[in-house]
Amino acid sequence: MHLWKESQDSIIHRIDTAIAFLNSQLNDWEVMKTERVAFELIIPTLFDLLEKEFGITFKFRDCAALLALNHKKMSMIKDSMIYETQSSCHHTLEAFIGKINFDRLVHLKCQGSFMASPASTAAYLMNASVWDEEAEQYLRRVTSHCEKYGNRGVPTFWPTTIFASSWVICNLLENGFEANKLDKYCLDRIKDMLKRALTIQDGIVGFAEHLLPDADDTAKSLTVLHYLGDSPSVQPLITIFQVDTHFRCYLEERNPSISANCNVLISLLHVSTPEQYTDQIVKVVTFICEKWWTNDGMLTDKWHLSWLYPAMLVSQGLTLLLYRHNDDIPLPSLLDNLIKDKVPIVLFQLIVRILQSQSMETGSWGANGSRQETSYAIIALANLASLPFVESIREQIDVAIARGRAYLQSTSHTNSTEVESKELLWIGNQNAEEIINRLVEFVNLINTHPRIVTASKFDQDQLQLELKSFILAQFKQCEDNMRLEAQTSMISFETPRSSYFRWIHTTAIDHFGTPCVFAFLTCLLSNTHDGRADFFPTSEIKYIVRDCISHISIKSRIYNDYGSLRRDREEKNLNSIFFPEFEGLQNRTDTELKEELMHIDEYESKCLDVSMMELRRIATQKFGTSMGNRLYEVIKLYYNSNTIYQQIYALKDIVTRS
Repeated sequence: MHLWKESQDSIIHRIDTAIAFLNSQLNDWEVMKTERVAFELIIPTLFDLLEKEFGITFKFRDCAALLALNHKKMSMIKDSMIYETQSSCHHTLEAFIGKINFDRLVHLKCQGSFMASPASTAAYLMNASVWDEEAEQYLRRVTSHCEKYGNRGVPTFWPTTIFASSWVICNLLENGFEANKLDKYCLDRIKDMLKRALTIQDGIVGFAEHLLPDADDTAKSLTVLHYLGDSPSVQPLITIFQVDTHFRCYLEERNPSISANCNVLISLLHVSTPEQYTDQIVKVVTFICEKWWTNDGMLTDKWHLSWLYPAMLVSQGLTLLLYRHNDDIPLPSLLDNLIKDKVPIVLFQLIVRILQSQSMETGSWGANGSRQETSYAIIALANLASLPFVESIREQIDVAIARGRAYLQSTSHTNSTEVESKELLWIGNQNAEEIINRLVEFVNLINTHPRIVTASKFDQDQLQLELKSFILAQFKQCEDNMRLEAQTSMISFETPRSSYFRWIHTTAIDHFGTPCVFAFLTCLLSNTHDGRADFFPTSEIKYIVRDCISHISIKSRIYNDYGSLRRDREEKNLNSIFFPEFEGLQNRTDTELKEELMHIDEYESKCLDVSMMELRRIATQKFGTSMGNRLYEVIKLYYNSNTIYQQIYALKDIVTRS
């Protein structure tokens, strides 16, 4: 009883905390500025259930405005939309608890679900008088499908075959990919699925087969088929969804979607004879421009939380419009002030807003450095950069895109590291998170450096590879240290993953960071050398330079291990001398082992001398004495700076002990 009382007190405290939080948030909520699908239906129903079942009530500033929206929406919903045919109401059946007879809905199921919505299907199961095995099996399929994602959540809708396929293919083909270089079998399957769905539903589709059609998915599907060489008719899209000033996404929607209208515009502009649909094109372009002109902040859309999603679609649609118009395609009723004034102004202002909203620190977009929002911004800027009237700020656009791409690349590498870090069970969750955060800061600091983002593409790519190897080598060294620590003796490493030769050429030098530092230096040098050209000009020179850096890196690691042998034994850090290759003769002193390590260093010095001589010979032969000597001197300078540290290590271990 005592345990139960404590648990009950804890629950009451949590409820009180939740109520206080909701009161605080609701008092700041501006209902009339909210753009979220069906919020005016769902939230009032939740309030009603809390009041009826638990006596919890909420009063807040915009409560009357919310109830007015709810009343307006409910007045639009007829019984036939609930009980006779599929409608957008079936997306959110949880909003109708206590208001409808759920037993009358059974014939509107599609493959066990209501509009492929787990929430709606669950609401039906909880409120129907007879348990529905088919609906239960649908929910089991959803949860089983989502188990692999590990967060025990379910999506808003599932499955979304048409939505997922059409959006992905459009994004690929609109941003540099070519259909003939993608998997033909997969493209043919997607093409057949879209054609079949359009045929079955008379030229319009929803986000999955046999579900309620909408303008958004229909427009995207038509665009994909045009990309893949088909010529589907856009007339059903126009007939069903066109209204006086715009296109509706769903027939019963309360307010229009700018993203859906952008997708409609793009679809209309992809037909072979867009002049047939001039009236519709003018209507949609006017709607988009008016939305922009009358918006007092960033664009909002009910289908997406980020303003950058509709911004990306506006940039794609209006840029395509200008190009189709300039291609001498007759669009006679396009008003001059629309095509010559309003559209360019909208696009130019869009560029400015996107540039101004980029993070100065990381190069990302979005409040939390979202990769998705950063991708939207990059795609938008890439479209806008092709326009002739942005020439005066093209350099700023190029730098912004480069910094955004660098951020995406850095977070991609960090994510692969994060996966590995989750497998290192010896790190506590809090420590692991702190390590990952520091890695993100470190990678972003390098990749957004002004001199790095303007280096040649090859030199930037090499830096990315070396940076990834450097980070992963830290984890590999930690794992090796753990295995070493588990041993009863520190004389020899009993479980090496490779030979000493392979280790010293890979993990050892990557962990030490010498190749990564040189890749960073190369990017800095490429800024001072023939614009954005690679600093080392040919594949042969690149190869010899890489060989030189490999020898320099090995020598640096050898001297590090030479100087830190005693510390490494005490702290159980993997050292060259711990490898089985050094066991050979038993019972040798550390002095003898270190002397043997120096013999390997002497060999590396001879190899380095040969490589350096060959670099100088080939570089001067191909590029002349001045250029050849310059390339040679860069490597020589890097070697000399490393030699200073090597000599210091030989005298004294300079690394702080842990």
